[in-house]
Amino acid sequence: MELEDALACDDDVLEEVFQFIDPPLNTVIRVPQMYIAKLRHELGWFLHLVYDYGIPVFYWAHRQFADAIRKRYLLTYDILLLLLLVVERR
Repeated sequence: MELEDALACDDDVLEEVFQFIDPPLNTVIRVPQMYIAKLRHELGWFLHLVYDYGIPVFYWAHRQFADAIRKRYLLTYDILLLLLLVVERR
C-alpha cells in the first residue's frame, strides 16, 4: 500500500495515470492496482523482495540504482537527516 501512496504524491504520475480515466470522487486518490502490478512486472529483475519484521519490502537489486536515486532525489541535507532519524529508530 505504501507504494501506491508514494506514487500518488507525485502530480506527474497522477496526471499520466488519470489521462484517460477519471479519478475516484469520494476517496483518497491512489494509483490503480493495475498500474502497480505492471510497474512491479517491468521492474521485476531490478527489485528484491525481502521480509523485514514480517513486512514485505522491495530493495534495488543493484547498488548503482540506489546510488543514482540517492543522488537525484535525496541530495538535500534535511532529507538525509530525516532518513538517519528513521533508520536510528528501527
